[in-house]
Amino acid sequence: MKQIALKYRLSILFLALTLLYGGIIIRLYLIQITYSSFFQSLGDQQYLMNVIKTPHRALIYDRHCIPLARNKFFTSAFIIPLRLRQKDALISFLTTHFPEAAQRLKEHPKAPFLYIRRRISEQEERMLRSSELVDILFLEEPGRWYPQESAAPLVGLTTIDNEGSAGIELLYNEQLRGVASLVTLKRDARQGHHFYFERHLTKAGQEGTPVTLTIDSTLQFLTHEAVKSSVETWNATEGMAITIDPATGDILAMVSYPCCDPNDTRHLILEHLNNRVVTETYEFGSVMKVFLALAALAEEVVTLDTPFNCYNTKHIVLGGMKLSTWHEHGILPFTEVIAKSNNIGTAQVALLLQENLYHHYKRCGFGEKRGNFMGEQAGHITAPKTWSSQSLASLSYGYEIRATLLQLACALCMIARKGIHVTPRLIMTDTPQPDHHVYSPDVIEKLEKILTHTVEEGTAFRARIPGCHIMGKTGSANLLVDGSYDPHKSIFTFAGIITHNTYQRVIVVCIKEPQQHGIFSSQVAVPLFKKIAEATLIHEGIIPSFERTA
Repeated sequence: MKQIALKYRLSILFLALTLLYGGIIIRLYLIQITYSSFFQSLGDQQYLMNVIKTPHRALIYDRHCIPLARNKFFTSAFIIPLRLRQKDALISFLTTHFPEAAQRLKEHPKAPFLYIRRRISEQEERMLRSSELVDILFLEEPGRWYPQESAAPLVGLTTIDNEGSAGIELLYNEQLRGVASLVTLKRDARQGHHFYFERHLTKAGQEGTPVTLTIDSTLQFLTHEAVKSSVETWNATEGMAITIDPATGDILAMVSYPCCDPNDTRHLILEHLNNRVVTETYEFGSVMKVFLALAALAEEVVTLDTPFNCYNTKHIVLGGMKLSTWHEHGILPFTEVIAKSNNIGTAQVALLLQENLYHHYKRCGFGEKRGNFMGEQAGHITAPKTWSSQSLASLSYGYEIRATLLQLACALCMIARKGIHVTPRLIMTDTPQPDHHVYSPDVIEKLEKILTHTVEEGTAFRARIPGCHIMGKTGSANLLVDGSYDPHKSIFTFAGIITHNTYQRVIVVCIKEPQQHGIFSSQVAVPLFKKIAEATLIHEGIIPSFERTA
């Protein structure tokens, strides 16, 4: 009996051990095979940590490698609502000094994270730290700092999360921000969250690539100051200017005023960040007579000496067109018609050209975008099929054709290049477009005589600079307001070419709505051109400062 009992107990023990080991084997199978991914994931959560490492945003430079957009760390203040230790005191403090944050805390009392304010000022930081509230915490966040306010409409700015939101910052956002790296850290859970003993690069990132502009930051500043001074002198609403090297198409300065400080994000006026040189189109008035003259010379409907009867009056009806001009003139040769900017004479030239005038405006680049610029407008030219009885006259002196200041400058660069099309360039790495002739050098040479005479003897006499050859044309136009032209709201323009030996620059300026009546572009825009031209010539070492004229 004892042996039977022993065998029975041994059998029971063997069966129990078999079941036990069988259960262990099944358990190990389930852990290592069936549910391996689950436990692997659980282990990774305890021991592994993924960190996204964002590269520093690449800089934006001017043509001389001077930064126009830098990186900077900004202080932000935050709280953790789930772990507040001085809740009542904190709410009282926030209600007094940061009511928006107090309201957010009230709406989200269990939030794991809540900003009091991002990018706080030094004064706000001192106030927050002096409160001695242990629940107020601080962190450093990357952002942008812009050293030159005058370049803001060009460079643009970033959002509070350091993503491009305007200008070059937005247009080249992908290039500037680069690609983030993903790093996996293995930590010892027994040592808390700060001891890592293995680091693995899971996904390689890439540094952002800088953007270099053709802008000369010094010229940009000098041009901005000149435009600002002119706007303030005439109590005008806006002012613009652009300087281009016609040999390369490089834009050396492009100014819109008023602008605003992109570093003061709480007081930004977004409208003032518009680069109006490319985003706004205008009827520029008589400055367009340059291209009327070009068309007439190219079509050989006139010579420089062809006489036109201007009837010695300011107002006349001619060929069904109501014409007005700024001054009475009698019989004028074609050169004088343009130099003295007589609308009655230019309307007669337009009658000789008919639809060819429209086609030559298109040929000069009006009515189409000139480059890859944020918010650039193409402008508009009234097409022949929609012409009224007044359209030819209007087109002859700069109405019914809307253009950007950039288009006007590029068309003038074509003249400076003896009829070669010029593509504007703002980014140094952009490949220059191949040259092609739009007009013959012979035609351009005749036009240059007219533009030179306009400066030496005509309406632009104030643009003269000793030692330099200046060509150009003035323009003024009434602005369209609620469907009709307002005689008390005008825009004044001057487009000029500076030549000194082999050196050339094209400068185009305009002032919008000066608050003074009975004035002319020769009084408003031409002095601004001269001021910018002299500053440019001195800065680029063409004339010494003591040669600057009064």
